[in-house]
Amino acid sequence: MKKIFLIIATAVFSIAGEAQNTLRPNLYLQRMNYYNPAAGINDSVFKRELSFYAKEKFVDKDNDAIWVKPATVYLNYLGALNGRDFLNLSYIFDGYSFYNRHSVNAGIGRTYTWGRSGRLGLGARAVLNIDKIDWDKITHIADRPSPGWHITPDLDLGAELQLGKLNLGLAAKNLLGSTVKADGSVLIKDWREVYVNAAYTFNLFNRKIAVTPFLLYFQERDFALDLGTNVSFFKIVDVSYALRLLELRSIVAAKLKLGKHLQIGVAADHSYLLSDVNTDLFIAYKF
Repeated sequence: MKKIFLIIATAVFSIAGEAQNTLRPNLYLQRMNYYNPAAGINDSVFKRELSFYAKEKFVDKDNDAIWVKPATVYLNYLGALNGRDFLNLSYIFDGYSFYNRHSVNAGIGRTYTWGRSGRLGLGARAVLNIDKIDWDKITHIADRPSPGWHITPDLDLGAELQLGKLNLGLAAKNLLGSTVKADGSVLIKDWREVYVNAAYTFNLFNRKIAVTPFLLYFQERDFALDLGTNVSFFKIVDVSYALRLLELRSIVAAKLKLGKHLQIGVAADHSYLLSDVNTDLFIAYKF
């Protein structure tokens, strides 16, 4: 059975070819804003949230010479502008073998409500990618522009629907599909992405425990599907498990609320087919 999954995964990944990877935060259930610009602060008490996210990939010794990558860092700000509009500002640093990327993002969203629990959010986010290419690490490019800085714009759009305990989302990232070319070769390609998320919360024991099955489907060059369940205890501790199909990747995560304002989270994943291991660290402050 493992060989069958390995053949399928290899076939799908081979279609993708070589290009940049996309940051995949594993701690996303209650804060979908990275994947969907329509997702704001899901909290009626606080109006602003500042968060720090870091993701590190580890590979075995046979591949560490090929995959040399620093931790990806993601800083995000969400702030309510009035009763239904919110602002999103973020910065992402992503380093690769031959270039470093700095992404500066600015988005805005609006929420429409009806009845007791109906809510529809719409959002848009402008993206500015600033790439610094290290030409010394690229041997097949003869004509090397100087100094190696490239700026490309992009656009994200999203919608999020909440009906009582059910939450649904649809988003599209990198709609412009920008590229960086040199000497007739495509060096960096921002692939268009589609995300669909769904979650339903069951409250138990007078809301002391909440069980939330969830899924996240994403389509880039290939596709993947996360299926998982999150369990929240007393709105203080969250633990979750998800399986990323096709990769057979297990994702375990835990979050802890420290006082009224601070929350920390950690996650780790491991694939039964691939050798890499990813760890996530998350810190958020609401005010």
